[in-house]
Amino acid sequence: MGLAHTLGKIAPTPVKTWKWRRHQRRLLRTWGVEAETREFVVEHGLEVLEGPFTGLRFPEEAVRWEQASLIPCLQGTYECELYEHLGRPDVFIDVGSAYGFYLVGMALRGAHSYGFEIDRVRRAGSRRLAALNGVSDRVRVSGRLRPRDLDELSLENALLLCDVEGAEKQLFSADLVRRLHGVRIIVEFHHGSESQVTSALRHTHNCEVVKFDGRSNEFRPADQAWGIFLPRA
Repeated sequence: MGLAHTLGKIAPTPVKTWKWRRHQRRLLRTWGVEAETREFVVEHGLEVLEGPFTGLRFPEEAVRWEQASLIPCLQGTYECELYEHLGRPDVFIDVGSAYGFYLVGMALRGAHSYGFEIDRVRRAGSRRLAALNGVSDRVRVSGRLRPRDLDELSLENALLLCDVEGAEKQLFSADLVRRLHGVRIIVEFHHGSESQVTSALRHTHNCEVVKFDGRSNEFRPADQAWGIFLPRA
């Protein structure tokens, strides 16, 4: 997510340990984000107000999850640069699915959602979110993505979203790319990964780069960008 990118130099990688999550919460309290988030929830509730995931409900414990992104998620503006590119896939694959905002949101839009997340606390949060929104039957959450995991899925009308805090440089191996030749892909770029990911997908996909519009409440770099990769005809 955006906060982890911004603070990447002090966060342990690749796994965010419980100590890091505690440190993260301390920083948010120092910056006033925790108090602002709680005030917003008291006034507006825990249901997404606008955008493609309108009506998605967060549990009360979400205030303790990714506080830096909860307000824009509830407002319906979080990563809004991507909304027009989501479409309505039959299968949605979320690599780095965190607490399940996209995973559950796309399931509410009719997709069968498959999340891959290395943090077990976040996987549990995703399952809690899916249950609260009545889509547990359309959401499956696993650990690290392996290329062979995609062999079980029907990818005729599929979308893959990738936000793995820089690990995208290694993720798009030839073995994985071969399986994604007909899949729409959205990648959040980190730490100069744009050229490597674009190169890995150059034979199978065309790329459009979408840039962050500078909203101040998402705690992400001003030069944040995403790659929208569409299969070549």
